[in-house]
Amino acid sequence: MKVLPAVGLIQAGECETERNYDKLNINGVNYHGSANYKPRPTVPTGDIYWSTDGSLVRKGWKLCVMQTTTVSTWTTTTTLTTISFTTSTTTTLLATNQILFVGNGDDTTHTNRWTGWFNRGSTVIAGRGKRAAYDDMRLTSLRFSDSSGAWAEYELIDSYCGRSLLSIVKACLRANRSNDGGSVWQHGHCSIGVLRSSRGIASVARWLRIGVGDGSADDPLDWALFMLQTGNAGGDFKGTGAYALGSEIFTNTGHAGEVTLYGGVGTSTTMTTSASTTTTTTLPANYRILLIGTGANITHRNQWAGWFNNGSTVTEGRGKRAAYDGMPVTSLRFSDSSGAWAEYDLTAPYSGRSLLTIVQDCMGADRFNDGGWKWQHGHCSVGILKSSRDIASAATQLRIGVGDGSVDNTLDWGLFMLQNGNAGGDFQGTRAYALGSERITNTGHAGEVMLHGGFGTSTYTTTSSTTSVSKTRTVSTDSSTLTSTTMTTITLSNTNTATPTATATSSTQTTSTATRSTHTATVTTTISTTRTTEVTWRVVEGACKMDSTGCASSPHFPSGYREDEYCKILVPQGMGVIEAVQFKTERNYDKLIINGEEYHGSEDNKPPPTLATGEIIWVSDYWRTEKGWKLCPQTPAPTPVPTPAPAPTWRVVRGACRLDYYSGCVSSPRFPSNYMSSDKCIIRVDSSGGLIQAVEFETERNYDRLNINGVNYHGSANYKPRPTVPTGDIYWSTDRSVVRKGWKLCPMQDSEH
Repeated sequence: MKVLPAVGLIQAGECETERNYDKLNINGVNYHGSANYKPRPTVPTGDIYWSTDGSLVRKGWKLCVMQTTTVSTWTTTTTLTTISFTTSTTTTLLATNQILFVGNGDDTTHTNRWTGWFNRGSTVIAGRGKRAAYDDMRLTSLRFSDSSGAWAEYELIDSYCGRSLLSIVKACLRANRSNDGGSVWQHGHCSIGVLRSSRGIASVARWLRIGVGDGSADDPLDWALFMLQTGNAGGDFKGTGAYALGSEIFTNTGHAGEVTLYGGVGTSTTMTTSASTTTTTTLPANYRILLIGTGANITHRNQWAGWFNNGSTVTEGRGKRAAYDGMPVTSLRFSDSSGAWAEYDLTAPYSGRSLLTIVQDCMGADRFNDGGWKWQHGHCSVGILKSSRDIASAATQLRIGVGDGSVDNTLDWGLFMLQNGNAGGDFQGTRAYALGSERITNTGHAGEVMLHGGFGTSTYTTTSSTTSVSKTRTVSTDSSTLTSTTMTTITLSNTNTATPTATATSSTQTTSTATRSTHTATVTTTISTTRTTEVTWRVVEGACKMDSTGCASSPHFPSGYREDEYCKILVPQGMGVIEAVQFKTERNYDKLIINGEEYHGSEDNKPPPTLATGEIIWVSDYWRTEKGWKLCPQTPAPTPVPTPAPAPTWRVVRGACRLDYYSGCVSSPRFPSNYMSSDKCIIRVDSSGGLIQAVEFETERNYDRLNINGVNYHGSANYKPRPTVPTGDIYWSTDRSVVRKGWKLCPMQDSEH
C-alpha cells in the first residue's frame, strides 16, 4: 500500500488478525493479534505491508486518517493592584509515538557498550537498529515493548521532558561505561520518568532509571542503560534475566525476541474537579545579572580581585555587574551556554545580602589553599539547591571557597563550588564545575557562563471557588514539535527592595468554551486574593504532615515514609527553637536538611535543638525506607528569662554545636551528653567585644580539638582554654573513636574579669 507524503496521522479503527502469523507492517513494525495489539496512532513514513499465512483467518483491520480538532485559544487574566498575570494557551488534542529503536533482545550488538546509544549517527531508516528520531526528536514520554505483548510506558519528568533521548543519555552517563559498584551505579545515574502504565513486566519500576549497575564491583560490564525493574537485577543482569534495554552482553536480558522503543511527542490527559480550595502562591524572584564571562577565560579565576572588592564592573557585555557589589540577593542561579544550570536559595544569615559582602565575610583574606579544614569542607555553605539540569553531581549545598583536598597546589580551588566533594583532587584536571576556579573562570564549561542574583518573594493566600473544571495537558499533532505556547507576564512594584510588597484586589475571569468532538467544558473561576502574615511553619510542597500539636513529620509517620519523596517546610522568622523528638532514616541517602545541614541515619545523628530559619527540606531516594522523623517546637522552661549576655556576638554557621540564645553560651553537640564521633562545626564570631571562658571542658586528648585564635585545646579541664578575646572563627572537630562530655563557652561578665 503506497502512502502519500501528506497523509498525516493514521489510527487503527478496528484490528483483529491471527496472532504471530497474519501481520500488518507500518514503519517497519509488525502488528498482529487482537485489538490490544493494534497499531498506535502514528505518521506513516513509508509503504504499509499486509501479509497472511495459509491457515486461520480473522476479521481483519481498518486504518483511517485522524482528523485534528483544535481547542479555541483561551485567555485568563487576573488583575491585582500592582501585580498582573496574562496567560494564553493553544492546545491540540492529539498524540503520537515514533520508533526510536527496534532490535532483538538476544542480539549482542546493542549492548550497554554500543556507541550508538551515546553518540549521534549509526541510524537506519527501516528494519532493526536505531532511528534518527533517537538523536533529534523532542520527547515527552517513552514506551518499551516486546513481541510477547509486554510493555511499560513512562512520562518524562520536567527536567528531561522536551529533550531528545540522545541528549538525556549523554547528560546522565557522560563518559561512564564501567560499573565500579559505587553509589551512582547502585542507585542509577538519573531517574528520568514516572511509570504511566505497564503490562507483563515483572517488578516493573515506578521510576525509569538510566545507568544502573548490579550492586557490586565484581564485573564492570554488569549494568544496563535503561532499567525497567526495581533493584539491581539480583546481582547479575544476564543471570537473572533482568528486563532492561542496552543490557549486559545482550540488547535485553529479559526478552530474547523483538524489542521496540517508542518516543512520545505528547500526551492527552483530562482531569475534572469540583471543589473549593485554598492555595498559597509564592511569586518567583526577580533576577539580575551579576556576572557574564567565558569559562575558559583566565581573567575571572579564583585570584581575580573583583570577586572580593568593590568595583571592576561593566554595564554590558562580559564582566561583573554593579549588582554583584550592591544588590541584596535571596537566590543565585548559575548557567552556561549548553543549557546547564543550578539554582540555590540562600539560607540565613546570607539571604538578603549582596554577594560581595557574602564572599568577603566567608573568605576574609584567604586566597591560597593550604589543605586545612576550611579548604576541605568549604569556608561557608550559603544556599540549598532548588533545581538543576545537566550539572553532574550537583551539590545540595552551595559552598564558597573549596579546595582540592590537598596542599599540592595553593591555587587549586574554586570560589563557588557547585559539585560534591573536592574536584577529585584537581579542579582543572577533572573539569570541576565551579565559578572562579583554578586558572580560569569555570573549569567545567569553556563557553559562556552566567551568574544571576534573585531578589524578593511575595507570599499570598488565594481562595478559589471552582465548578466543573476540565484541564487538558497540551498535545502535539506534529511528529517533531509541541504546539503549546504559554506566556506569563509578571510586573512587581518596589523592584529595588529585597522583599517587594503588593496590594491585592479581587477579580473574576471566565475562560472560553473548549470543544472536542461533541464534548463541551465551560470553566468559570472566581478568585479573591488577600495578603496574609505567616505565624507558624507550614508544608509548602510535598506530603510532609503538620499535626494538631504544631509538630511536623515525614510522610506517613510513624508508619514509615516512601521512596522518591520530596517535601519542603517553610519556617518563618520568630518560629523559635525546634527539636527532633524521633528520627530514623536511611543512612547517607534519605536526608533532612535544616539550615543547610544534612541529617540522616539513626537517633545518634538526629538534628540538635536549633533555631531553624528559611526552609526545611526532606528528600528520600528510591531504595530502602525507615520510620522517618518528627520535629516539634521546643517548649521553653518555665523560668524567668534573664537579660541576654553582652558581646561577643557569635553564631553557629556549620555543624551541630549549640547556641543558647538566653545565656549567650555555646557548647559542643548534645552537651552535657557526650558529643559524636567524626563531627565538625564552625562558630562565627561577628563582634569580639569581650572575653569568653570555658566553664566546662572534657575532650579526648590529642584527637578531639577546639580551636580558638589558632590554638588547639584538647583533653581534661586542666587543658581548657584560658579566658580570651576571640578574633576569628572557632572550630571544633572530632575523630572516629572515643567521645567525651564536651565543652561549654560563655561570655564573661564584668564582675568576673
